Amino acid sequence: MKNILKITFIIDAIIAVGFGLYSWFYPHATFGTIISIPETHSSEFLAILSSLSLLYILIGLTSLIGAKATFPTNIWIGLLMIARHVLEGVLKIMDIGKEWLIGNPYPDIIIHSVFTIVYIWAIYFTYKNYHAIGNTRT
Repeated sequence: MKNILKITFIIDAIIAVGFGLYSWFYPHATFGTIISIPETHSSEFLAILSSLSLLYILIGLTSLIGAKATFPTNIWIGLLMIARHVLEGVLKIMDIGKEWLIGNPYPDIIIHSVFTIVYIWAIYFTYKNYHAIGNTRT
């Protein structure tokens, strides 16, 4: 349980950076399974998808910073990741039934829900373990 938050950050980083890089190099293959991409492959639309890919890469790098951070900074970054996963999960729920959505949002909803639960659990045990070893700094 000692490194559970660090492990969670690393897993989240691998997934986020991996998705970001893959979607950057293969935007149609990645996003085309989720949304209806216009037949005209406009440079503006591809720029939007590239920005989204870059965002995922930056989120992954933030997770790596969280994995390297010490208490209490790692807790704060973990709370940021909880907010991110809750927000993305809620947005996916709100997307259900939209005409532009061609993919199934439920796998993403499950992934973000699991990460939210794991981050809450990991933060709890990190906080508990930090204070159990006699540290008084909060």
